[in-house]
Amino acid sequence: MTEFRAETPDARQPSRRAVLGAGVGLLAGAGLARGVGARRVERGPGRARNVIFLVADGMSIGTFTIADMVMRQRSGGGPDAGSAWARLWGMPGVRRSMMSTRAADSLVTDSAAGGSAWGCGRRLTNGSICFDAQAGEIEPILVTAKRAGKSTGLVSTARITHATPASFVATVPSRNMERIIAEQELARGVDVLLGGGAKFFPDDLLAAHPDVEVVRDAASMRRAAASSGRLLGLFSDDHMSYELDRGDAEPHLREMSMLAIERLSRNPEGFVLQIEAGRVDHGGHANDFPAMLHDMIAFEETIEAVSKWAMARDDTLVIITTDHGNGGPELTVYKEDSYRAIETLLACRHTLSWMLGQLRSTPREEWPSGFRELVAQHAGVTLSDEEVEWALRPIRGERAHGFGEANTLVCSVGAVMANHFGVGFVSDNHTAEHVEATAIGPGAEALPHRIENYELHALMVNAMALA
Repeated sequence: MTEFRAETPDARQPSRRAVLGAGVGLLAGAGLARGVGARRVERGPGRARNVIFLVADGMSIGTFTIADMVMRQRSGGGPDAGSAWARLWGMPGVRRSMMSTRAADSLVTDSAAGGSAWGCGRRLTNGSICFDAQAGEIEPILVTAKRAGKSTGLVSTARITHATPASFVATVPSRNMERIIAEQELARGVDVLLGGGAKFFPDDLLAAHPDVEVVRDAASMRRAAASSGRLLGLFSDDHMSYELDRGDAEPHLREMSMLAIERLSRNPEGFVLQIEAGRVDHGGHANDFPAMLHDMIAFEETIEAVSKWAMARDDTLVIITTDHGNGGPELTVYKEDSYRAIETLLACRHTLSWMLGQLRSTPREEWPSGFRELVAQHAGVTLSDEEVEWALRPIRGERAHGFGEANTLVCSVGAVMANHFGVGFVSDNHTAEHVEATAIGPGAEALPHRIENYELHALMVNAMALA
């Protein structure tokens, strides 16, 4: 097959009818172009029965660093304090790599191109999911795994039809085609789907798949733990709540992940599971570090549980990474202010996004007093008149930042809160930074010290001997 070399965007896109027709006809993956990386990663001596792929979507290195600091400070230190991810690095057999993140048409990737690089092994244009205008649909890894008799699963705190989970199973020219993505996820036989996005699974679609058990809250999910067959958990119409704002009705990432593993591991042929902390990315777009922090800590708790499960056996490859950074948050104050900033972050009771959501239901003239009161009540911070004025400049159409990409309401609010949280952002966009990729288990030995994002696809395929 001809090597894919497209490095520039192609505006040619098929019609929705063509995509639907192709998607419905690909239940077993027939007719899909096979996805392989440009440089084949050599298969190691071990073979993985299972692959668990963990993604902290939109995790900049600053997000990782501050979460580690907060976890250490919260626990009082000790050998088991801080990041579970970082603790893995000192264990035998663990491999680390610096990974590129760029897309075919951009040095800064989006989650569709970033996830598709892993999902189908090709560098694609931003916005497309395992689909190239010239090559058409490219076989995603869950389709490959399903054809080999393996069980498959997707877990996310975002919509389960969102770009990153979709990139392991869907083939569409636009990530916005989430109703079609929902149809493909069900038609292609994904065994466990847990996350948000209920609005893309209408009753008629669910009725067409009577073999799928549907649960809609944490309690129902727990009751379904011992059942067999396919499971669809839809815990929100849209994205699930941020960890800091989440109530008892929505399960946490760790619980969803371990339930998925328990169900999928019943298959003697093994499984492939993607787990995404999707709202880390959304906190970056919102310049909302309390949101990023607590969702990142929830991801760390998930890493700890998943890695313990995997390391108790010898047949599971675990990969931990991110698709790109977002916002570039960094702790950037000195001396006592740096410690005080961590304490302030820990004291937050709700995210900045939640607070702004409360404001949006009130008249604009009430925003200054309302914003001040919400921040005082839920973040424990007293804002000055000048800070309130700066934060709300964009809603009056006034410029609040010299950098146009940061001249938004969320960026101005984030900049003002940096006076108290100590965390500054670059913008509300993704970043081009290289990112960490960690692997442990059979096949991990093939991870080089530097890797292109699309090469992780071949690493997984080779580890499971699916090539």
